Amino acid sequence: MRRVLVLVAVAAAVVGFLIGLASMTKTVSDRVPPGSSSIVTFDVDIRRYPHGKAEAAAVVWAACQGTTHSRATPDGVVAADGRFRVQVRPALGEHARRRLLGCLQDMTVDRIRAHVHSIELVLATS
Repeated sequence: MRRVLVLVAVAAAVVGFLIGLASMTKTVSDRVPPGSSSIVTFDVDIRRYPHGKAEAAAVVWAACQGTTHSRATPDGVVAADGRFRVQVRPALGEHARRRLLGCLQDMTVDRIRAHVHSIELVLATS
């Protein structure tokens, strides 16, 4: 009888731990102003990448865009003043911004590294 109680207590502790872990690691929906967007400005460093910086920026963006629910506007990755920018809708909330920033700055794809300069909120105009 004592073994059964110990097993039940251990099982309850494991289930409680797993439920707590699941709630701490779930993706949280961010609240953003309706109609708003975000502009992500970044640059890329390439080493012996044969296709140039513009394609490298598109490759990095393609690899990281799935970290958020926001999607690029039809313009996609645009070169601007030696950097690249992407406008996404809906705007990135705090959690989505952190996930995207972490992906862009921490990963290396085919000898490409990205550095994010800014993520700006653009409010909808009436």
